[in-house]
Amino acid sequence: MRKSARRVCLLGLTSLVTSALAACAAPNDPELSSPTASVEAPTPPAPPAAAATAGPRREPLSLALVPIPEGTAWERESAHAIRWAPPTEPACSGPAPVCMPALIEASYDGGFSWEEVGAVPSWRGRFVWTVPGSSGPAVRFRVTLLSAETGAPVAAPQLTADVRLAPSRKRDYAWTRVTNDAPWGARDGAGAIVHGGKLWLLGGWNPSRFPLNTANDVWSSADGETWTQVRPNTFLDADTFDRTSHWEGRHQGGYHSWGGKMWVVGGDANQGHYQTDTWSSTDGVSWVRTDIHTTTPRMEIDTNSESPTYGRWVEMDGWRPREEAQYGSRALAMSGVFQGKLWLMGGQRVESAVDPVWPGAPRKVFNDVWQSSDGASWKQVPTEGTMWAPRGLAGAVTFRDRLWIVGGGTYDDPPPGQDPGDWRVLRNDVWSTVDGARWTPVDESPPFSARYFHSVGVFDGRLWVIGGWGPDNLGDAWYTEDGANWYGASEPQFLARHSASLWVRDDAMFVGAGNAFDDDARWVADVWKIVRKP
Repeated sequence: MRKSARRVCLLGLTSLVTSALAACAAPNDPELSSPTASVEAPTPPAPPAAAATAGPRREPLSLALVPIPEGTAWERESAHAIRWAPPTEPACSGPAPVCMPALIEASYDGGFSWEEVGAVPSWRGRFVWTVPGSSGPAVRFRVTLLSAETGAPVAAPQLTADVRLAPSRKRDYAWTRVTNDAPWGARDGAGAIVHGGKLWLLGGWNPSRFPLNTANDVWSSADGETWTQVRPNTFLDADTFDRTSHWEGRHQGGYHSWGGKMWVVGGDANQGHYQTDTWSSTDGVSWVRTDIHTTTPRMEIDTNSESPTYGRWVEMDGWRPREEAQYGSRALAMSGVFQGKLWLMGGQRVESAVDPVWPGAPRKVFNDVWQSSDGASWKQVPTEGTMWAPRGLAGAVTFRDRLWIVGGGTYDDPPPGQDPGDWRVLRNDVWSTVDGARWTPVDESPPFSARYFHSVGVFDGRLWVIGGWGPDNLGDAWYTEDGANWYGASEPQFLARHSASLWVRDDAMFVGAGNAFDDDARWVADVWKIVRKP
């Protein structure tokens, strides 16, 4: 996958409209990925097609704001999205499309005076605004659709309700790179666990280093800088690997410390089959498989006319049997620890990644919820009310006595004849639950862009989101105390990446490894330490 150039559409206030028209002439922006894209028909948002010829408008242009609820309060220095439905007419026209801008203005005095704060292509549907550190006690917004040719308004301005401005809860953090070349080597999708006072790194993916693309080695560290190999990679030959004593190498599984043990839950489908197994260990050396599962051999019709089983189904020699946990075949699920249990949610069946010799279930994206009290038996939790859209590729964490998921999406798995981009869905919405059954949408459009393969953690009493992919590598960092007011905390020297590993121990958070590809795949083996400044 190639890295696309990001086109800047936030403009200086002096020649705002003119600059907007020029800067957005051929848009290609990662924030175009919609957080509310359909899973049933997962087409990524794109600018409206350029009109081939000019013609009369069939209906008036309009731009409808998504209401900001009455009584909303935004904290100073936090960032928020002002949203609207795209215009009802094509918002770009001409051989090289020129985008019809949406002009955003703010008023701190009840609408008596207005201040221009930015402009974006109207088809984007949102503008991210950071609350000033000092201003009036409230703010309201006016969004105006402008002509792509003249910059004049073409529709009546749309107004929001007043938003009360609350004191800032912004904190300052220091990022330090503790190593640029950890001995476990470059990889992504590796497990990260804090257990027994140590940081642990497990497995991961790097086809340029590992014979079977993924590894199952185990490493530990007391400080994030000096690492000790606890168990070597033994996932070297698929035919001779002993699957009874250790888990297969894997990418993007669930990794947790729970009940005095380290746990590995599920994984990807990049071995040509679904990994739905669960393993535990107290020391990282000896591992025990715990999940209840079914095992089905691969079968084929015997076509040897001289064989006594000719014409009958027989077990295929040399093929790994199909294994399936109680929650069924899936990859890239979200898992966490909550209320003393293991939880697993969502994920998808990636039909294009599974060996076609084995007739598996068709592609599907899930939004179901499962829990386990022992790591062996999994029980589905009946859900009720509004649910998050089907997804995977995101973490689940416990924060403020609730279980949270942030963003995620659908991995490329197009049916034959479809472009991978037509299947991909990226999200950035934030949800939480008190019991796993009833879910609350905390923030439907936070300030950061939609993404998956990102890192989610809880540090310094804040919920954090770092990096990810959407639709390029991301290196930004955000935190919130309530799920609705988000503050940026990015480090310019932190290399944009996805599928990084994140640890939180005591008064520090660590982030390392990941895939920082640009034109070519590029895995990294660095570790960064993040602490709150005094």
